[in-house]
Amino acid sequence: MTSPESNFSATVKTARGSLITVRGDDADHFNLNIKAAIISEVGANVVAFEDTVLGTISTPAPIPAPAPAPVPQQDTAPAAPAGSPEWVEGRYGDKYQYGHPDAPALPDGRGQYILKDWTSKQGKRLRAWVDPVKGPKPFKPGAVEAELIWA
Repeated sequence: MTSPESNFSATVKTARGSLITVRGDDADHFNLNIKAAIISEVGANVVAFEDTVLGTISTPAPIPAPAPAPVPQQDTAPAAPAGSPEWVEGRYGDKYQYGHPDAPALPDGRGQYILKDWTSKQGKRLRAWVDPVKGPKPFKPGAVEAELIWA
């Protein structure tokens, strides 16, 4: 009897030479499984793999999925309270401001946009409101990623 293939699957070779395969029926389940594998099995050896794989996943429309198996989840960091903006530096030197008093609300009601401030490859300074999922703090993803709003 053959089992149905998962919609998302990725295999990576660790620094110790072992292979780890992560699967998921939908993008959210796949993301949770990757985070669980990194936490429990691999640690820092697969951070680049996570960035590469998670950066390429997008779901065109919400698809009802069966309840996922219990997986350790990261707690979402609450946004800074209004009136107390907080700047956090990203992995590549980009700066993100949480709790900006003029931040627009996310369309799906998950909270507020965050302000991203960065420099392009051409040296031009850019600023835009982005979905907090794109920021350095953990944030619960929505069904659809909120569109970028140029500041």
